[in-house]
Amino acid sequence: MAKAIPVKQAARFWLFTVIAAVVLYYGYTISDYLIFNPTSSTAMKWLGVAMAPIAILPWLFVLVVSLSVVDEYYRRVVMVGTSVAFVLDIMFHMAFGAAVQAHVVSQSYYILELGAGIVSWLIGVSLCLAYYRLRQ
Repeated sequence: MAKAIPVKQAARFWLFTVIAAVVLYYGYTISDYLIFNPTSSTAMKWLGVAMAPIAILPWLFVLVVSLSVVDEYYRRVVMVGTSVAFVLDIMFHMAFGAAVQAHVVSQSYYILELGAGIVSWLIGVSLCLAYYRLRQ
């Protein structure tokens, strides 16, 4: 039986999840700007380097909290979904590499690694949740 989470706590968690995703996206965008801007000083480039791993911390907190507040059923869905997401992410990167080699996509394009990872994680967990729901 699933745990009941109070609406206020669920709303707070949802809001923090949205904020974590925004921090993650814009943290990497700002980090890329600081690192690759030719007018940036060395200190600003180091700030950009430091910002990249710091931007992931809110998202990791969301993952840890999401695993701590759910029961065994949802823990299993998240763990299996994470495994599926790993495979999806590898397949996405292989397809992107093949598209670049086939000159379908410009070689100057790149994938935001963490963004692709988050999207594949959300797809993997959603697929596993649907699978486990339909299986019952």
